[in-house]
This record gives sequence, C-alpha cells and structure tokens, in this order.
Amino acid sequence: VLELPAERREPLLSTVHTWLRHGQSVSATADELHCHRNTINYRLRRFAELTGRPLADNLWLAQVALALEAART
Repeated sequence: VLELPAERREPLLSTVHTWLRHGQSVSATADELHCHRNTINYRLRRFAELTGRPLADNLWLAQVALALEAART
C-alpha cells in the first residue's frame, strides 16, 4: 500500500483509518468522508487485496490501527 502513488494511497489509508475510528461502520465512514457506501466497500476490499490480509482479522486490524496512528504522528 505504501508503494502506491500518494493520490491512490491516501484515500485508502484515510478510509481504513476512518472506518476503524467508527467501529468498522461503513455508513458512518461514508458519511464522514462524503462518499457512497460502495466506494468505502471498494476501498476496504482493495486495502485487503493489497495487504493480503482479511479485514475480519482483529489482530491484523489492531496492527493496522497502530501503524496508521504512528504514520500520522
């Protein structure tokens, strides 16, 4: 994911970060990011494809959340 150009990387990371902050709610994420739910679902699927890890893996999500926070500070 980090190897993607910024214009493709940032929407994915922002979506995952927002989705995690909203307790994995696609609707709340879509509302905050002013995107359609399908766009959020696509970005989440794309993130999972690029990382090779399912978003249903809670340990992986904890690692992603920590990495996103570390990257933002």
